[in-house]
Order: sequence, then C-alpha cells, then structure tokens
Amino acid sequence: MESGSQVIVPAYTFVASTLAAVHQGAEVVFCDVDSRTYNLDASKLERLINEYTAAIMAVHGHGQPADMEAITAVARRHDVPVVEDNSQAHGIRYLDLVTGSIGNAAGASLNQSKNLPAREGGLFTTNDEEHVTTVRRMVLYGEDVLGPRSRKRGNKVTERWGDLTSDGLRR
Repeated sequence: MESGSQVIVPAYTFVASTLAAVHQGAEVVFCDVDSRTYNLDASKLERLINEYTAAIMAVHGHGQPADMEAITAVARRHDVPVVEDNSQAHGIRYLDLVTGSIGNAAGASLNQSKNLPAREGGLFTTNDEEHVTTVRRMVLYGEDVLGPRSRKRGNKVTERWGDLTSDGLRR
C-alpha cells in the first residue's frame, strides 16, 4: 500500500480489522453499518470512495454475511479490491458462495472466541495467484522456497503447500 492509502472498514467491528489496515500504513475510513445486520452498509459505501481508496474491508460479523453482492458491485465500479474479514463466519453461505471466497482475498483469525477456534492462528484465502506468491514469501521472510505439491483427483489438480514448523521447515 502506498503512503496516504485508505481502507474502508465498517464502523462496527473488532479493532483487529482496523489494525490490519493500519499495519500496512493505511488510513482507516469508517463506513456506517446496516441497522439489521451490523455489517457494512453498501448504500453508504460509494460516497466514501476517492482516489486514495486502496481497499474495502467487508467484515462478516457474528456469523452474518455482509451484503457482498452490493459491496462487490460498488467495488467493481471503482476498481477497488474487496478484502473479507471472515473471522466470525467460517463456512457461512452467501447466495451460492461461501464467505471468505467472494472478495479478492480474505483473512480469518482462529482464536478461542471464534466459531472455528484453534488457540491462536489465522487463515488466508484467495483465488489470485499473485497474492498466493506474496503470502508464501511473507511466511519465510521473502524467500521463495516452498513449492506446491500437486495432486490429481479425477480431472482436477489441487495444490497443497507444506505444513511449516516454527523454523520454516516442512516436516
């Protein structure tokens, strides 16, 4: 993210959602929430977008999916990526999709208070190969040492990136 970038985040969210943007050097711009779902109100989103808007963060709060159809429509009109915070909506369906698979990328924490708990940890999902490469490199301080292990199941090839230990080695 460039200096001066802005990320639009719902006004009602856990502080970690906003800190993800701040950690990247972005300014947080709060968007009002829908009074029924307490998620980002897509009808109020468009007026917040400007030349500094780098991303829209849709937070799926308390198992309730954000209105991704409306949010992604606004984002496409302005060529702004959508990042999902899927920490409280693992496996939740939205129309015919699953939350965490709708935006350009998604993140989810897995601590004890989540509906998918795992002590501490997190998940990253995307269908963008460039994002996958960037995240792989972040895991090992910029080194590009982990290659995919491909498997063929029927006519579908799946890739699995090895499980890492604290020293970065696959066991």
